[in-house]
Amino acid sequence: MKFPTLTTSAGATFAPAGRPAAAAFAERVAKKHFQDIAELEHGLEEALFHGVCAERPPRDRRRIVSALRMIASHLSKQGISPFLVTELNRFNAALEDLDRGTVHYSLAHIPARNRPVLGSDIWEVRAYASIAFDILLSGGDNKAEAAKKVCMGLGPSATVIAPNSSNIPKLLIEWHRELNENRCNDGSAQQTFDSRDRFLLSMSKGSGGIVGEQLALAVIEFATLLAIRAAPPDVIKKILESGAGKIRRK
Repeated sequence: MKFPTLTTSAGATFAPAGRPAAAAFAERVAKKHFQDIAELEHGLEEALFHGVCAERPPRDRRRIVSALRMIASHLSKQGISPFLVTELNRFNAALEDLDRGTVHYSLAHIPARNRPVLGSDIWEVRAYASIAFDILLSGGDNKAEAAKKVCMGLGPSATVIAPNSSNIPKLLIEWHRELNENRCNDGSAQQTFDSRDRFLLSMSKGSGGIVGEQLALAVIEFATLLAIRAAPPDVIKKILESGAGKIRRK
């Protein structure tokens, strides 16, 4: 019996002629998969940080639009349901319409009933500050010591994540408790904290295998960079001049 030659969505051909042919087919599909992932990662890096809109700051809306378009194209190549890809493209189009003065219902502002909710950027910095706090606790510091070290490392950027507060270390302990007990109302910040082990492993490997307080320092430096995004110009200047992101020692 002669088996027909099959052509896959990855562009590979396969004639089922036994185990060697199957292994070769699997290898070709795997190579195509990793190539697609590499192209997506490169494309996202270009869209978000370089590329045609290099003059735009990180997280500018046009960068997000370009990145979402890249993701939709990748999903389409992988054979994801076209209905799902269409929904992603519709959301992307809604973002583009903002520049034309049209606000779609999915992007419409919802007025706060009481005090305004802090932006997710601020809560993201709080999550990373809490991760650094968590590392110091694991290293033997008590809560007061760990909170003080993190806030000293954050420097002026601490005022970005806790405006009008006179006791930021106390707030940091509370943020850590909320995140650790899965009670944070900001879903992105909660996810950041919950997936901290993977993040810390990556950061440790990328910094020569650092652990303990040095790893906490690296996380604080990362949190400081994130805080700059949400800071007003005068605070950004103070952050950069202060050398924030270092755990100061007596």
